[in-house]
Amino acid sequence: MRSSMLFAFASILLLCVPTAAQQYEWTALFVVGSPPGEPLYADLVYKERLERQAYTVTLIQDIDTGLEAACEAHDIMLVSASIGGDNVGTKLNACTTPQMIWESRLYTLNGMQAEVEEAERVTSAFFHENHESAWTGPEQVPPLPTGPEFRITKDGSGSPLAGGLDAGKADFWTVGDYGMNYIDVSQLGKGAHVVAILPPSTTSKFPVNPEGKKATFFYYEKGDELYGHFGKSPAFRLSWPVFGFKYGANPSCEELGTLECVDNSCQDNCQTKAQIISSGVNPMPLSCHGMQTLDSAISTLTKEARKGKKPQQQKPQQQKPHQQKSLIQRHLPDEEAGIPEGSDGAAFIQMPRADL
Repeated sequence: MRSSMLFAFASILLLCVPTAAQQYEWTALFVVGSPPGEPLYADLVYKERLERQAYTVTLIQDIDTGLEAACEAHDIMLVSASIGGDNVGTKLNACTTPQMIWESRLYTLNGMQAEVEEAERVTSAFFHENHESAWTGPEQVPPLPTGPEFRITKDGSGSPLAGGLDAGKADFWTVGDYGMNYIDVSQLGKGAHVVAILPPSTTSKFPVNPEGKKATFFYYEKGDELYGHFGKSPAFRLSWPVFGFKYGANPSCEELGTLECVDNSCQDNCQTKAQIISSGVNPMPLSCHGMQTLDSAISTLTKEARKGKKPQQQKPQQQKPHQQKSLIQRHLPDEEAGIPEGSDGAAFIQMPRADL
């Protein structure tokens, strides 16, 4: 029985796994706020999902002086909200590599959206309660998170980025208090494509233009018109909805540093890195659909990276015998393959997409 099942699964894998001539070594640059050698925490899931799609991932810190060259040297790039927006600044503005960004300050610096105050670009439970001393009015105070859902637009439902769902509400988080990036659609460039907005029923009390639609998941094709004087986008650029920090939804005391807040409330109400980690709270609680959306986003970046690439420019990737054996074993029945009870078996559907 075991040998016949092994043969059957091996046959299926031969249909799913690209041939040696079709496989290439794809590289992803991941810009993070963590220093080299420090294990990723909230950002870890992104590295793992990149690797599931056969990417070799290079981590680089936001303060590295080689950002521009590193971006051009990789097939795709991700930029985490764990970075300091001022550390990156405009260094990546001219990069032609397909990219996914979730540090919303960069959207202003690279022309993906208009320049706005915090209350018009992020939701945050922490900063809604703890105000920076520099904020002088309600238009600078981020509103509370709007719940675990976003709303897929009619146009967005036709995109692979919608994860196969029709227009309407869709889960993104498993919790209701995680921050998200957003911007009024009127403050996007003419070429923007909006995949999802915050549910309008949850934004009616926002301090600025509450009646407007708030885009949280949007993109520009290469050559699409950016906001204002920025001209055409030099690359495919995708906004990712997440507003968070190195260790989760709220900033650690170490990340806050000496930030001045009213009545010192930020430092009085923060947790240290060690406290956050020891709490066991999921630092990136994406729902099943949220995870599927992430996988689709990476696949979309891959598709964009393939455009214009000549076969001789692509590096052959040799599949190692132990990798094929591992794949076959992964798809035997749990008790035969040695898979822990309760495993999700996602490896089978997360194989590299050779058809993009």
